[in-house]
Amino acid sequence: MMKKTSAWLFWILFLAFILRLALVVSVQGHLERANEPDTITYTDPALRLIHGQGFIDDPHRTPVFPFFIALVYRLFGEGPLPLILAQILLSVLAVYMTYLIGKELLSETAGLLAAFLIAISIESITLAFFLLTETLFTTLFLGSILAYVLFRRSQKRIWILISGILMGLAILCRPIATYFPYLFLILVLFDQAKDVRERFIKTVFYALPCLVVIVPWMLWNYASIGIPTISTISDYNLLFFNAASLQADQLGLNEEQVRDNLNNQVGQALQDRHLSDTPANRDRVYRELAENIITKDPLRYVYLHLRNDVNNLLPGVTDLTEILGVTVGGKGTLAVLNKDGLMAAIRHYFEDKIWLIGIFAPAIALLLLIYMTDLVGIGLLIKERKWFALSILLIPILYLLLIPGAPSNQRFRVPAMPYICLLAAHGTIFLWDSAKFIISRGKSLPVPQ
Repeated sequence: MMKKTSAWLFWILFLAFILRLALVVSVQGHLERANEPDTITYTDPALRLIHGQGFIDDPHRTPVFPFFIALVYRLFGEGPLPLILAQILLSVLAVYMTYLIGKELLSETAGLLAAFLIAISIESITLAFFLLTETLFTTLFLGSILAYVLFRRSQKRIWILISGILMGLAILCRPIATYFPYLFLILVLFDQAKDVRERFIKTVFYALPCLVVIVPWMLWNYASIGIPTISTISDYNLLFFNAASLQADQLGLNEEQVRDNLNNQVGQALQDRHLSDTPANRDRVYRELAENIITKDPLRYVYLHLRNDVNNLLPGVTDLTEILGVTVGGKGTLAVLNKDGLMAAIRHYFEDKIWLIGIFAPAIALLLLIYMTDLVGIGLLIKERKWFALSILLIPILYLLLIPGAPSNQRFRVPAMPYICLLAAHGTIFLWDSAKFIISRGKSLPVPQ
């Protein structure tokens, strides 16, 4: 049985590697397509590091991904190919870690099936190609969850220490994870340990290494720009995406128009208060303006935020078509999606190439099937009273998918896909076993004469 499992796992990992490598080979003459608008904000600091021009001084970006890029550049040379190959290896590692979590929480079969689903996931494949934070962040975040699962089985405190360190690195890779430790600490605090002392020890072993990782960066920002922040991008997104989405809905304007108006308001606010145009002052104004807009209509804001979060569930076929050069991005499709809905966004993006949807119909159908079996998996874990497994899989999904709001798109789902696929695997196995049982019972019934 062990040999059979090892063989299945090997072929799943091999498939994951081949699919990701095949995408690179298919566009080997156009590796510039790996660069997105945000890519330069990571590669430039990395180049500064390796050329001795100083540490990253942009509070908009966190340091882990630029450090990762700098390390790859230093070892294998500058250029997109080494980075893409490194991300492919990280993506395959995430497939393997998904299997390990499934094996520990659910079953060997569920781990293998979930790993297979991640291996063939369009989003996981394409985001290993793009030079963005998703693949590294997914690996770090998933590694933190896996380490805690291993701690729970072995009770070796080194694992919870590793979990905290990896979560700190995940936060410094993508600030979206900043508030996750607060949520996760509730699980850590009440999981298994009954006496107060053990709960306290577990909390310290998780929280302290996480803080040790992120606090030096916050102090660096305090020394550099005057605020002890992880990143100014959170307040920027709050104003120019989430608050802008609300204001665009209220005024019936295009989101780009609203962003231009808000940018003018930021400049005017700095001028009125006689504040210099620094990152710290801009960050404070971003938050104040955003809070002023949101607090005037909080219920509408919550509705729009949750409605926009649904965009995270969309299939990632557009990323793949852009890599292949069949379509072109940067057309403002997200704004159309948020304002006019899915069908309008499809027409806007694909124009005369809507037939592409038909080509990707099997992948879209598979994603819908995953979502449906997720519900079965959740219901089954509740029925089985497997509260830890349910929590450790559901909390990351809800956190990662509900936080973004207006900027939501399929890329935000990539870090949540391992947990989505694990729940789907659990549900699928139950449905498969139930179907086999019903069929076998039907065959065993006597045939009426």
